[in-house]
Amino acid sequence: MKICPITLEPADGGGLYSRAGLRAVHPRLENLLPLYLTQEEQLREARLRADKMSIQGVQPADEDGDGCRSRRGW
Repeated sequence: MKICPITLEPADGGGLYSRAGLRAVHPRLENLLPLYLTQEEQLREARLRADKMSIQGVQPADEDGDGCRSRRGW
């Protein structure tokens, strides 16, 4: 029997994840396939996509590195 790595419950129907584990990721998620990339490939993809990602509530870095965003351009 496989154990869901998200909830540590038994996985459903021979899959990798339990229903509760999939719902913890997203309420409508019904299936999640494995990511067939090596660690090096995953790191390369992360570097390529990092500048395109945004995290809600996190401000972009300031230009001069002093921790304060200048008022120029506001």
